[in-house]
Amino acid sequence: MKRRWCVPAALLKSPGVTLEAEDVLAESPGQLGLLMWASVRDVYLWAEAEPAGRAAVFAPEAAKGRLALIARSPLPPEANLRLTQLAATLLRTPQSVPVALIVESCLELARWAGDNHAPRAAVAFAQGAALADPGDPESALETGIHSLAAGQIARAETWLRRALSLARHSGRVALIGPAYLNLAVAFQRQERHTEARLAALKALRATRRHGGGLAVRWSVLHVLFLAAVAENNVVHAEQYARAAAEGMKRHRPGVAFLLDLARWWCGNDPTRAREVLAVLLAQDLGARERLVALALMVRTAALVARDEFTAAWTAVQAQLRSMDDRDVPAEIAAHVDAAAALLFPGGRILGPPTGGEDRA
Repeated sequence: MKRRWCVPAALLKSPGVTLEAEDVLAESPGQLGLLMWASVRDVYLWAEAEPAGRAAVFAPEAAKGRLALIARSPLPPEANLRLTQLAATLLRTPQSVPVALIVESCLELARWAGDNHAPRAAVAFAQGAALADPGDPESALETGIHSLAAGQIARAETWLRRALSLARHSGRVALIGPAYLNLAVAFQRQERHTEARLAALKALRATRRHGGGLAVRWSVLHVLFLAAVAENNVVHAEQYARAAAEGMKRHRPGVAFLLDLARWWCGNDPTRAREVLAVLLAQDLGARERLVALALMVRTAALVARDEFTAAWTAVQAQLRSMDDRDVPAEIAAHVDAAAALLFPGGRILGPPTGGEDRA
């Protein structure tokens, strides 16, 4: 008997949200947030309507009013272009607007929102694309990825499972690897480490079979490494770490993986940690990433290069001052205190700086 194909349903709202896409308004107050929310709602209403009844979904003057509002609003050029495109087509000719145009506009707005610190708007627009074309695995995958970035892990898992099913059914096999990879990340963030490892291995197999970029393979190795660390499997963690070190001779993994390798080797092989940190600190890092790398350098200097400790600690102080943060992240204090415990026997622990001075 032929097995019946069924696409799993996906979560459409965040926990506690009653009005569709209302978290877009909370995330982006003001005119831009209002226009993004209204545009997402338009897409949702259009997608929910029966094709034969879509001509009656919007009022006859809806397009004219929305376009005038967009024209009066000071919007970033990328958002202005896509919001205008949606209003001019979806609201004006809902019965004949091409589905592909809606999907393209929504996905572009999702990527723009994700790049501009509006992760919940990114989820809403990606989901709009997925609802407009329910059979499109790419839209489902992007909704899952943006949900992960927004911290909506349960929602992400449902969309990623849907993306896997749609990719298989539609023959878009190149999407299977990325879907499994992001599913592995979702499992990992829920501390479901065995499932994370299995999903990562499936991602690796799919990438080898159907093709995929080097970035996917690095990400798979990162997930496998973190799963081994979480399960206290020292042998496998060291194997994955050494595989990464070997791969670094040809290609460089992402910053997050390098930081996790440095954390691991700080406690297991400080000399290797120092080598990884040197590679990291030569890159253009974000403020918090640089601060973590510098704090790890303080710790490794205390272990294997004490003559470098003062310079490393001075760099941490300077980075903290440049960030203008009143609260020192717990990880930074832990690394500095661990270093100080080695350098200052007798119980003197060097804490995070306050006002540019060391605390005895």
